[in-house]
Parts: sequence; C-alpha cells; structure tokens
Amino acid sequence: MSGGRSLWRSFAEERLLWVAGGDGLEANALVVAGERRISCSQVLCLEQLDISANLKLQLPFFANELLGAVHLHGPLGLDTILDFCHHLQAVLEEVEKHQSVCLTCSRRPGAVANSLLLLGAFLILERGYTADKVMRLVDSSNGGAIPTSELRFPTPFLDVASDHDPLASVNSKGSCSKHANLNKRLRNNQTSLKIR
Repeated sequence: MSGGRSLWRSFAEERLLWVAGGDGLEANALVVAGERRISCSQVLCLEQLDISANLKLQLPFFANELLGAVHLHGPLGLDTILDFCHHLQAVLEEVEKHQSVCLTCSRRPGAVANSLLLLGAFLILERGYTADKVMRLVDSSNGGAIPTSELRFPTPFLDVASDHDPLASVNSKGSCSKHANLNKRLRNNQTSLKIR
C-alpha cells in the first residue's frame, strides 16, 4: 500500500478536484484544496457514497465472500458508473460557478483506480473529452505521480499461473501471451475433439 502522501489532480475547466490520500474523508481533501487555493463548496467522499457503490464491485447473486479481493478492487459496474456520472452532473449544476467539487478517496487498493475510472467516465460521457485527453490529465506529474500499482485492477486469474506481472508479456499486437496460449490450447482441444 502507498504512503500517507496525498495525490491530487485539478480539472479547473470542469471545476473538479480529485484527491486520494489519508482516510479519504473531507478534512484531508479540504487541506489539499486549501494548499492549492481551490475553493471546494462540496466534497464527495467516494468510499462513503452509495451512488459510487463505495468504490467496490457489486455483483448480483454473489456474496462478497465469494468475490474475494475482486469485491474490494473492482472494477465498478457500468450501472454504477452511469449513475455516478448523472449524480456528479447534478451536483455541479447546484454548485456556484466559482466553486469546485472535490472527489476524494483513500489510497486503499482499488480506491484510486475506481475513483479515476469514475472521474474519467464522467469527463468522457458528460463533458465529451477523449480518452487520450483524460489519460494526459490523469498522467500529469503535477499533483504527485500515481504508482502503476494503484492504477490497475487485480488479475488473480492471470497471476495464479506465474510469479511475474501479467502485463509484462503483452506482445506487439497488444494481446497478452497468456491469452494467446490459452486460445491455442482451446483450439487444440477443439481439434482433438473433432478427430475423435
């Protein structure tokens, strides 16, 4: 897990400030906003909001115990993403034009990735940003470098078979060699079934 230092990104055009750190509560976010001289009239603590599913994956018919770490890490469901986008749009409409809205979360595993997923989805779906523009804004070193480990969702189904990073084996076509090997084995099994 990351240290106690807060990460932040300012989206001044959209009157949004994203803060990750501390306990993910309002007090930490307001300190960061104050240091940046950003006036936030409303703070949305994403891990406490039902509309953001508390930044946890929720699957119908599956108990949290069955989901294991995936429950905490996500990614979030499409219904949660869309509901959050509409909610944030409504909040921004209520806030005075010179004020900002702060989105905050802790840095527990999965929280940073899910909160940025929500923010990015909002910028793309509600504000018309391109994915490239969102990535440039998020990837900015201004506000602290976000460790790669906090930007990924866990892939226990890939990590079981090896000790290394599953993304390290991505080939030039952009596909994972593990997926290619799995597809090859499936094709071989289908071929052997046809022969019989």
